[in-house]
Amino acid sequence: MKMRYLSVVVLLAIISPVCYAQLDNQFLSDHITHDNTEKKTLSLHYTQVNYLRNTEYFNAVEKGRTLMGVQLMPVMHYQPNKRMSIRTGAYIRTEFGATPSLYEVLPVISLKLFSASGKTSLTLGTLEGALSHGLIEPLFDINAAILRRIENGAQFKVNTKHVYSDTWLNWEKFIEPGSPHKEQLTAGMHTYLNFTSADESWIIRPVVQATVFHRGGQIDADTSAMVTVANYATGAQLIKKWANEKVNVRAEAYLTGYTETTSSGNYPFRNGNGVMVNAGGTFHAWSLYATYWNGNNWIAPRGTSIYQSVSAHDALYTQQNRNLIIPRICYQTEWLDKQLTCVARVEPVYDAGSRTTEFSFSLYLSYSLRQAITR
Repeated sequence: MKMRYLSVVVLLAIISPVCYAQLDNQFLSDHITHDNTEKKTLSLHYTQVNYLRNTEYFNAVEKGRTLMGVQLMPVMHYQPNKRMSIRTGAYIRTEFGATPSLYEVLPVISLKLFSASGKTSLTLGTLEGALSHGLIEPLFDINAAILRRIENGAQFKVNTKHVYSDTWLNWEKFIEPGSPHKEQLTAGMHTYLNFTSADESWIIRPVVQATVFHRGGQIDADTSAMVTVANYATGAQLIKKWANEKVNVRAEAYLTGYTETTSSGNYPFRNGNGVMVNAGGTFHAWSLYATYWNGNNWIAPRGTSIYQSVSAHDALYTQQNRNLIIPRICYQTEWLDKQLTCVARVEPVYDAGSRTTEFSFSLYLSYSLRQAITR
């Protein structure tokens, strides 16, 4: 990696006056709630997200598109004891203007087991997936909350005062003898350590993130080559909070890597790297962030397209170096005792290579209900 780009990372991390780790996507995250008691409980969990995401992109790497629709997720949640939670329900997505408009219907079925302390868990079935993993955008697509919200497989989590870890396997395509396609899966990991000041107003977090994408199999009829791609990031976050936690500043910097471990011939580059710095702050409902990205030969099958060195629409088009600056203006407010969340975002994208500016904007209205049926 060129030394001048590493110097930019260090300089921004030191001088940024207001900083934010990455976009706050908690309202688009799926977390299985748990009551640490022996009581048997049955409850209805209902989530609805109305979304409008428009990317006005005209570059060759990612073309613009508009996503507008609604997601519904009614789920029955049963907790027979403090060590187990069971969910059964459905995920329904309606994409406005699509034919048919009922675009996606998927089952939501999961079993979550907890340790005696409740700080370690194993989930089998439908995962706390998509943006719940908290990965940076070059590794994980910001649109996954709309396009690939449901993940199924296995997930192991640790959540203590000083350690957080999320390790998962998302089994995406199943095969049987003679299947016309290969099996497909994505595995991932997000781990960080918490070092806090005595009053917990300052936090330092060393962070490690990784994804592995694999497509292969021996019993299918697909004769294409096996593919295995690894993406990883190492970095650190610095966070300053005030007493009410509605005002904070954050900074983070990452070095990222890409490696194709197979010889599929599907990608123009076998190795790549990148530098990412986020800077921003939150003041009550308003947030201002800035993201700097410099990627070289960067390919991430599960990453956000705008960061890639290969076009999402034309496999023959490449842009070896991607040098982007993305300022973000966000407004987020809550109503009805935090059950209803409204989020608006405007995100211009400046490409330093082509010296062009494009933009995207998003609007989300998220409603979440937890209604006890038995106690």
